Amino acid sequence: MTTDNTATPASEEKPKKRGRPTKYDPAMCEQVIELGKIGRSRTAIACELGVSPRLIPEWEEAHPEFLHAMAESQAEAKKYYETLAEAHMIDIPQGPKLNTQLFKFIVQARFPEYRESS
Repeated sequence: MTTDNTATPASEEKPKKRGRPTKYDPAMCEQVIELGKIGRSRTAIACELGVSPRLIPEWEEAHPEFLHAMAESQAEAKKYYETLAEAHMIDIPQGPKLNTQLFKFIVQARFPEYRESS
């Protein structure tokens, strides 16, 4: 009776995963897009998902569908703010008012293409 005592080479062993399991769920992609539709920033989206904003770039790199959802959400956020501005372009007596200085600050901070060049 012979026994095979050969060990599996180290190169064939599966590396053990370290750390906490990821909270990422592909179903989050739809939520990300919906949050963009109401103007949420990347930071606000991270908070809504219950994760640190620093995790978002890691998920974008690891999950192409999440990268696409974040890009789409930010396009939707831009559309949200442009629509908001258009809705308040004409002053309606007793209608809602838009703080134009605050609006300008938010849009320029969120979307670099709207920044004034010096």
